[in-house]
Amino acid sequence: MSQQLLLDVARLHEARAAPERAIERLQQVVAAEPLHEEAHHALMRLYARLGRRHQALRQQVAAIVGRDDARHGNRVHDPGRRLFK
Repeated sequence: MSQQLLLDVARLHEARAAPERAIERLQQVVAAEPLHEEAHHALMRLYARLGRRHQALRQQVAAIVGRDDARHGNRVHDPGRRLFK
């Protein structure tokens, strides 16, 4: 499934009060494209809305590390994994 289609499906799930399903789709986007800022931001928003502050912060760190790695020419696979081992 394309990243844009996954984002659209996530938005529909969010609009229909199915945040867990939205999170699943957004996680698929981030797994396929670790630098996808819109997906990272949507995940942070959903985690925060669900009271999962730790996950929201972890998502923010993953987005920042991925962006910084890309700026410095480092290959990005799962930037959060390296920080949270």
